[in-house]
Amino acid sequence: MFPGARRALVLVALAALSRASADASHDASVPSVRGGLCAGIDCGTSGVRVAVLGSTGLLKSVPVQCFSAAQPLAEDAGPGEWVAAVEGLLLQVPPHLRRRLTKVAVCGTSGTVLLTERVASPGGAARKVLRGPRRYDKSVLKLPGGKRAVDAICRRSPAGHVVRSPSSSLAKLMAWHYEKPITKKEVLAHHSDYVTAHLRGPRAPLVSDWHNSLKLGYDVSPGALRYPDWMKQLMREGGGAKASFKALPPSALPRVVKPGQRLGRVHARLADHLGVPRTCVVCAGTTDSIAAFFAATAGHPTVGTAVTSLGSTLALKVLSRVRVDDEQRGLYSHRLGRQLWLVGGASNGGPAVLREHFSDERISELSRDIDPDEDCDLGYVMLRKGQLGERLPTPDPAASQRLTPRPRSDARFLHGMLDALARMEAQAYTALVDAGADSPRLVLSCGGGASNPTLSRMRTRLLGVEARCADWTQASTGVALLAACEGRVPVITRSSAHQPLNAQRAGSEREPSA
Repeated sequence: MFPGARRALVLVALAALSRASADASHDASVPSVRGGLCAGIDCGTSGVRVAVLGSTGLLKSVPVQCFSAAQPLAEDAGPGEWVAAVEGLLLQVPPHLRRRLTKVAVCGTSGTVLLTERVASPGGAARKVLRGPRRYDKSVLKLPGGKRAVDAICRRSPAGHVVRSPSSSLAKLMAWHYEKPITKKEVLAHHSDYVTAHLRGPRAPLVSDWHNSLKLGYDVSPGALRYPDWMKQLMREGGGAKASFKALPPSALPRVVKPGQRLGRVHARLADHLGVPRTCVVCAGTTDSIAAFFAATAGHPTVGTAVTSLGSTLALKVLSRVRVDDEQRGLYSHRLGRQLWLVGGASNGGPAVLREHFSDERISELSRDIDPDEDCDLGYVMLRKGQLGERLPTPDPAASQRLTPRPRSDARFLHGMLDALARMEAQAYTALVDAGADSPRLVLSCGGGASNPTLSRMRTRLLGVEARCADWTQASTGVALLAACEGRVPVITRSSAHQPLNAQRAGSEREPSA
């Protein structure tokens, strides 16, 4: 086992012990929790979830979940529905817990943006939404002026920058400007920015965070923490090199702060309505995927801690001392603390392919007949049927699903697909390491695919480090942890953290497990 992995496992085990208290989340039976509580709000694409966390009086580093609830939202739900769901869920928190809330923070879907009033009109109960929202997966290329906006960004931004994507926040902002020039009364807000501003009241300034603003172009490099010069030039030109293009006002960009930083108190009128103390502090938020990473690590990440999401597709993140950005592979890095980076990427393929052939029940049944210690490399490519192109682990615009040869045995067929998933993950982490990221020492897992013990053993064997289910996976839990530490995430760093993946290096010897 890699050095430091034992410490990470201990921290996760402590979180697992506290998880037992979370099952009593809707009543007053959490006597071990003392002091103030923190609320985390996850505004996702399909619903809103709220979690309330406290800590034990004996070991404050161990969080205890006191309450959790969720409310689904329609796919086309707008900001009005977002804030109504948030208020409704907070009102579901038992009164004795609400009265102890000291901090609250919001995470949301990265890349979902809207234009709103910089400050609500006098007498207004809430900020007006002036344009949008535009979802995280909305490409501007088919919108009026969208292609021109992307072309303008590519002329000015550094090669490989994440803003060059036609679904980036900056691309959406520039496309709006092309459709109709943005005025000084308008400001861009990300999903969580808008809800955070609502909690602080209609006259509070609009504030964003490092993580949400990465796709807007904000420079999070050490010593920078500002909008870069190339972006200022782009805005002065209004996206065009000719004087006929109207400049985009700097006021259209939100102020950006560190995730978890204190912003101010919950608006007094809203605090009274919700039954929370007027002293309850609103903290800056983050993206939902980073909040899920915080949850999986129980708020105590270690350099080399990795989190793999095995949902419809395969997505992964690893905490590294080295920043990695690779446009071709879709890799980019979020800053965490002073000089650490959360390097992440995603494959276009993943466990969704399994459901094209088997039900969940059949997968579970067949998995019992598979020897996870046996290789079954059939050369499969785990892209969905009809899907074209792959990013990670190897960029290939022509890649497509390959599930032949098809063994007669269903168990053997499933074995080949599970083997392909495990190899895809190991190769993806190797790509991150080859690009300079710290090597994983522990891989925590979430998503439906993480619950398959046969696949977990196969992944552990191919990764060379333990792959196990995370005890907490909800982004609402993670953003509550972020609020609790106000962004001062306790990270363990060791000089020995940067080591190669054993299973991916020729001639390396696997270290004995602890």
